[in-house]
Amino acid sequence: GIRKEKLFLVSGEKLVQEILTTDRLRAQLQTLLVSSEMPRAETGANTLVLSPALFREVDVSGTRSAIGVMQLPGISAWQPTSETSGVTVFLPFQDPANIGAA
Repeated sequence: GIRKEKLFLVSGEKLVQEILTTDRLRAQLQTLLVSSEMPRAETGANTLVLSPALFREVDVSGTRSAIGVMQLPGISAWQPTSETSGVTVFLPFQDPANIGAA
């Protein structure tokens, strides 16, 4: 579904707040999903207010905070240069402490 729609969900109070306060990330925010029970804050984002029951269905992780619908950014193919040597490994880390494990 992510590849087809080019959209994904971000949940968790800390992550959504970071999106709302970072211009580059906010530009990729398509919609903010909130429950009608949540306090309203002016975010400047398109906001869709859901009934509490529907919001609980969408909030599968049980974060009870706003959910961001984000546009999937395009990732261009890596182009090695003539200076490239050795091995280059790209690993996605959510927690920088995991770098040592890699």
